[in-house]
Amino acid sequence: MRTAFVVALAVMALASLPAAAQAQAYPAQSLKLITPYAPGSGADALSRVFATELSTQLGKSMVVENKAGMGGSLGLVDVARAAPDGYTLGIGTAPNLVTNAALYGKLGYDPIKDFTYVGIVASLQNALVLRAENPANNVADLLAAVKAKPRNTFTYSSSGSGSSLHLAGVAFGQASGTELVHVPYKGAPDALVGVFSGDVDMSFQNIPVVVSHIRSGKLKALAVTGLMRSAAIPNVPTLDEIAFKGLDVTTWFGFILPAGAPPAVVARLHDALNKSLMVPSLREKLIGQGFELVSAPLEPPAAFVAKVRQETAKWVPIIKASGAKVD
Repeated sequence: MRTAFVVALAVMALASLPAAAQAQAYPAQSLKLITPYAPGSGADALSRVFATELSTQLGKSMVVENKAGMGGSLGLVDVARAAPDGYTLGIGTAPNLVTNAALYGKLGYDPIKDFTYVGIVASLQNALVLRAENPANNVADLLAAVKAKPRNTFTYSSSGSGSSLHLAGVAFGQASGTELVHVPYKGAPDALVGVFSGDVDMSFQNIPVVVSHIRSGKLKALAVTGLMRSAAIPNVPTLDEIAFKGLDVTTWFGFILPAGAPPAVVARLHDALNKSLMVPSLREKLIGQGFELVSAPLEPPAAFVAKVRQETAKWVPIIKASGAKVD
């Protein structure tokens, strides 16, 4: 009887521990961060910087695993199917949580039901880039060149159908009344090679992927796709200020977990991300590459879910109007 009584007291004591105290046991092992884009992409750059800092904040190593495909959705299938114990995280973006649902017949997951949201940490514009030898020096020159060529022959590359690079081209074509031919590649680095080789006329690229080439003069940047100029390339105008009011194609990056992750684990990761965002060296490195980091304190997970719903309402009609579809 005495043993049973002691066991009962121990169980009651454990049950009475607040969630914050229970979370102290997490993490007990290394973590995996699935980045659903190719090495060398903007998402990859951000993932590796955050993984290093999160390893410090959590006291356990975090390994980045790249799994590209389906415009950023292939890797999220693995996240959705992983155990909801907090040891497998994923990078959620506007393409793989919003627009791909309108492009792909089968994603393999439900963006709302199959994930636990932690927080959005950054956003990123794209740059409209040409190889240095291209005679166009501004967007007006570029549009004149598009109109001078036969229909459906002016090409732009992207990291894949459904990517923000693809959608930037869709939005730009609609706003300018031009017909641009989308050429999808397996990843952003390959899409950039297409520009350098002359296989495509231009590209929209995440700024971190091209910023060094722009600064060195190997690429021309004619515009960026956000509503404000990028701190990384401040001399490059926005499409909004040039002529296309309201044109805004930015992608955001957030951390997600499989559905059913314990609230205490979500809170622990949210706190670690919040502390990471306050580290000056992390902010300096990513902002210098072209990322726009959110301000601390990090917004709650509910704000992330609301963002997904808001962006879905914005982009699905645009995609349907474009006729874009991926089988």
